[in-house]
Amino acid sequence: VEKTEAAILLIRYELTKSIDELPRAEARLARSLEHFRELERLTRDTYRYANTMQTGQRKIPVSGGTDGKPANYHWSQLLPLYEAELADFRKRVAAIQSGKSETDESAIKRLSAADFRVLSEKAQRYEVAVGAVVFADRSAVIHSLAPELAGLHGIRFNHKDAVGEAPDLEFECNEPVRVLVGYVKDKSEDWLKVPDLETDALADERGGAEPVLLNVASIEGLAAIDIHAFKFPAGKNTLDMRGRGSYVVLGVVKDEVIAKRDCGRNGGVRK
Repeated sequence: VEKTEAAILLIRYELTKSIDELPRAEARLARSLEHFRELERLTRDTYRYANTMQTGQRKIPVSGGTDGKPANYHWSQLLPLYEAELADFRKRVAAIQSGKSETDESAIKRLSAADFRVLSEKAQRYEVAVGAVVFADRSAVIHSLAPELAGLHGIRFNHKDAVGEAPDLEFECNEPVRVLVGYVKDKSEDWLKVPDLETDALADERGGAEPVLLNVASIEGLAAIDIHAFKFPAGKNTLDMRGRGSYVVLGVVKDEVIAKRDCGRNGGVRK
C-alpha cells in the first residue's frame, strides 16, 4: 500500500511539477521499506524460499534466475535491491530540490569497457561516439549519445544483411562480458523485435529480456533505441538474436550491474 501511494504521488508530481509531492513520496517509500525489513526479519530463518519458480523466466518483481541458477527467491535477497531503490530515489529528490536539472548527466560515468575481438568476417569493431556510423553500409551517424556508452567499442555490420535474418555475430573475450544490443523502436519489419517470453521461453537464457537503458541515442534515420544487455562468459561466443531484422551493438562491457534509467534521446532525423 505504501509503495502504491508513493507511485500516486509521483504521478501527481509529473502532472503538476509540485516539488511538495516528492518528500511525501519519499516518506511513503521509506515506510514501505521498513515494512519489508520486518518481513525479512520474521522470515530470515523460517522460510527456505518465497516462491517455487526460480528461473530467469520469472520477472516479477525481478528475475528469478541468473546464469541458469536460482536467484532472488528469498526476501533477504530482495532487501538490498529495495534499499538501493530508496537510496537512489533520495538522491534524485535531493537533486531536484537543489534546483539541479533532472537531465544533468555530468556525474554519470561511462560503463567499464571490456576487451574483445570480432571473429565474424562481415562485421567490424568501431568506437561508439558522436559522429560514428553504426552500420557498415548505411549512413546512420550518431548525433547524441548517453554518457554511459561514450567511448565504448561496438560491432557493426551491413544493415541490409540483417533485414532478412538477424546476423549471428561471433566474438572472443578474455573475461565475462555484457553485449549492449540496441533495439530500434520502429514497427517496420526491417528492425528486430524484443522476444516475447510467452512464446520463446529460452530467449532470456543470457538475460537481456528487459531493457537497462532507455532512449540511449539519437542516430540519423533511426527511431529511439533501448539497450538490452546480454551476458556471455570468457572465450569464443556467438550473439544469436533469435529473429528477423536489424539492430545495433553499442558496446561490450564488463559483467557488472547497469543502473537502469531513461536517457531521454528520442531518435534521430528520419529520412
